[in-house]
Amino acid sequence: SFQKFIYTLLARQYGNIPMARISLSPGEIVSRALEGISWGAQDFTPLVWLITLAAVIMAFRKYYKILLPFMIPVAMVIGASVFNPAARFSLDRTSYGIGAFFVFTLWIGAGLGCLVEMISRVKSRLVRYGVGAASLMVSVAAAAGQVGANYAYADKSGKYLAYDAGVAVLDTLEKDAVLFIQKDWISFSLAYLTAVKNMRPDVTIYNRTSTMFPNLPGLFAVPFRSVFEVMRRADELENEFIKTTDRPVYYDDRKSMTGLEGYVLENVGLLYRITKPLEEEVRDLSLFDIYYIRNLHDPPDLKNMAECKIFIDYYIHLAEDLFARGEEGAAVEALQKAEFYARETFSEKQNIMLVYVENGYYEEALDLLKQQAELLPGYPATYKKIGIMYARHIGDSEKAIRYLTLYLEKDPFAYDRQAVMRMISGLALEN
Repeated sequence: SFQKFIYTLLARQYGNIPMARISLSPGEIVSRALEGISWGAQDFTPLVWLITLAAVIMAFRKYYKILLPFMIPVAMVIGASVFNPAARFSLDRTSYGIGAFFVFTLWIGAGLGCLVEMISRVKSRLVRYGVGAASLMVSVAAAAGQVGANYAYADKSGKYLAYDAGVAVLDTLEKDAVLFIQKDWISFSLAYLTAVKNMRPDVTIYNRTSTMFPNLPGLFAVPFRSVFEVMRRADELENEFIKTTDRPVYYDDRKSMTGLEGYVLENVGLLYRITKPLEEEVRDLSLFDIYYIRNLHDPPDLKNMAECKIFIDYYIHLAEDLFARGEEGAAVEALQKAEFYARETFSEKQNIMLVYVENGYYEEALDLLKQQAELLPGYPATYKKIGIMYARHIGDSEKAIRYLTLYLEKDPFAYDRQAVMRMISGLALEN
């Protein structure tokens, strides 16, 4: 529906994330618009774009009143990528490009129709057949070139990464375990493995915020304004569940332990387990020594963000496992591999940064935070994290004050404004 299109376009699921407005110069506007347009440019060969350009010109002359409205949503997507900080937080080239591709298909079809009509009016049969044959050969060549350019990427016949990583997640769980999930790749892999392959019927899987799997009863009893309100309510219900169940409880991502005093979050293979300190198991063999995941060591395909996220999670958990076993050098290497796959993403850097901090690698964590600030300069919380890093772990009060002040400038209505101002005053006294 148009309403849901606008909701997605403006990224309203992130509506309560404070995002600073960025003042754009004319050059910056042009640069960002070209960046949005380049999403599609990367997916087609030059010959296809040449045919598209010619077809659009021909179609515009005859059918512009009919076809022009279809360009409005394309222009809106490009506009959102330029002007809306929250939309830039979530814009996904693959998802947003689908509608634009359909629009261009309409224009190409109309343009080719105009071309056929022009050819049919040529009186000379020889010229008509010659031009028609040439046009047909160009079209076939364009289609063949497109298939040749994209077949290797589209061919998934030898890709087992998502399947095997999903099986590894299920193998991590004890009998009758409960798993709370929110990550896309785990959700999709487990949906297939449990529903189609009927693996691990003893395991109960709950979605934390979405509805691919069941939610805890009462989660959506009242409407919510954003996904973050849902997360807060989910945490409350999950805490109650954890305190009253005897079943092993796992998460696919780090969970806030607020309200769970006496429990710890333990890294176990590709998951995190909620345990009490006395319940922690002594494992003689790492799960990473028994996981069987094909394609794990294939040459990286950085265009495939879904696969990249699997690699990121794998190497983050592997690093935590290696740190726990005292293999510090190998753990850092694993984190560096996770960084490699996360270099173009904003949120995936967070968990890598946390592992660095927990193990005393503060300069590496600081570098990741600065990368986040470059990827999304309008997100104020990153500057607060950088300031805290300088204050607590680097020992540079001057830079800490600079970044904490920048945080308050970018989010004038920050919920913790008074606390941050007190921190700035304390750092200033230290100087």
